[in-house]
Amino acid sequence: FDGSRDPETLALYYHVRDKAFDAYDAAEYNAQMLRYYAAGITCVAVAPRRIRGNEYLLVCLRYEDLDRNSLCELGFQCMRSFCGVCILVKRRCFVCGRPGAPTYAAVCCFCPGCETRGLETFGDLCAKVEARPPEVEEEVLTIF
Repeated sequence: FDGSRDPETLALYYHVRDKAFDAYDAAEYNAQMLRYYAAGITCVAVAPRRIRGNEYLLVCLRYEDLDRNSLCELGFQCMRSFCGVCILVKRRCFVCGRPGAPTYAAVCCFCPGCETRGLETFGDLCAKVEARPPEVEEEVLTIF
């Protein structure tokens, strides 16, 4: 996952039922995030991470009913104690794949030239996140 330019590995998550890590592309990330919001799981925090020089966003989501959240394995592996769901997202343009793209609505990344196309695809997700903005941590934690 780390360092791969394969667009199929944009986001990493821990699949609780399978007890395994899995990755998905931008379209699946968008669809999964929208499913989370539909199920009442919202983004509450975004924590920047760096692994071997590569930039990531640790997107932290949780149920409003705190009793429904459990300790997150991926959050733990990324040095963040968190109860809920975490997705580790590469800080790359979701449209063209260029590294280091600026973030939009805290959970999406677009190059300035790709923003219009990005919002056509990810606009619903961005609107949901912007309606209740998450806490965005300033400090970038280097893991390796």
